[in-house]
Amino acid sequence: MATDNIVHQLAIRAGNKLRDERLMLATAESCTGGLVAAAMTDISGSSAWFERGFDTDRKDEFTTLIDVGDYLDKRRAALLAHRTQVDPEGHWMRLPDDVLREVFPWEEFTLVRSLVDNGVPEGEYEDDLFAGLRAGAVDRA
Repeated sequence: MATDNIVHQLAIRAGNKLRDERLMLATAESCTGGLVAAAMTDISGSSAWFERGFDTDRKDEFTTLIDVGDYLDKRRAALLAHRTQVDPEGHWMRLPDDVLREVFPWEEFTLVRSLVDNGVPEGEYEDDLFAGLRAGAVDRA
């Protein structure tokens, strides 16, 4: 198929640029179902510049849950400052803070790569964005 060849050629060009610039690529895909990541990783040597792909429809990609229940007013204000990213009339924005504190008081993050051991066992959620860093700083002091 002609489209497949065009996508493959574009992936090669992007991979060459990433390699030359010593950059890494991570993709987050929903409607494409991982096809961008598949095109990139079909290229020989892509492990040198392809970090990983995320399927954003999967809910198990999050590795870190930070309890922000005491800061919901600040989270709401920050989200409302980015109206292009959140519907101010959406379900979560309409919920009172006391309800949010009960049902979903977290911010979710995904650890793509770490250069330190955060001490969190495989399959468990991290609850400290600085885990592993504080101990290293103390060790060097």
